[in-house]
Amino acid sequence: MGMQIVKHIGLFVLFLTFISVSAQEFGDNVINAPINKETGKKESPQGFKPDVRVTLGTSFSNFGPGLNTFGTYIAPEISMPVTKKFSFQIGMGYSSLFYGQPGESVFGNTNSQYGSLYVSGTYQVNEKLSVRGTGYKTFLLNPQQSENTTGTPDFSNQGVAFDVNYKVSEHFHINASFQYRQQNYPAYYYGYPQSGFGSPFNSNPAFGGFGGSPFSY
Repeated sequence: MGMQIVKHIGLFVLFLTFISVSAQEFGDNVINAPINKETGKKESPQGFKPDVRVTLGTSFSNFGPGLNTFGTYIAPEISMPVTKKFSFQIGMGYSSLFYGQPGESVFGNTNSQYGSLYVSGTYQVNEKLSVRGTGYKTFLLNPQQSENTTGTPDFSNQGVAFDVNYKVSEHFHINASFQYRQQNYPAYYYGYPQSGFGSPFNSNPAFGGFGGSPFSY
């Protein structure tokens, strides 16, 4: 794919098939300390239940005449509550992304395969307000073996992010996200995969490629 397509005006279409095995509400997986029936006092808690989530998805994007991408991904995450208000998350992901140029099939080119690792901490300030900090790194798993080899660009990146979620009601939330990112080819927005609350890969369901998803959060 040519690297000169920086100032393009195209139609961006993104379809997302999202399957998520989500877990309990925040704090529900903290095992409460049992009460001794004889003394009426709480005993030492037995431990914590980890919260496991697996996200699967696929996407298709169009950037103008003949410029297309198709991607699929899988992203497992484990969350461990430390207290009723604080939990610790660690996750990883794998994606496969195909690029298509004018006159070529999207599956006719060598695909890019990305991996990602991230660590997050989430703090429940009160019943309505939650904050989350994340550090992440995304890397290309199949780099070109030679500089003379024609292939797709490497959008590997790393950074930190801070997310805020305010619960207005059970069906309406307000979210804000701030991040600092280092990325190859910064003119093409890659989107960090650990977008705050909900799915860890909502900000870019292809987990690689271009543009932020309208399904973020």
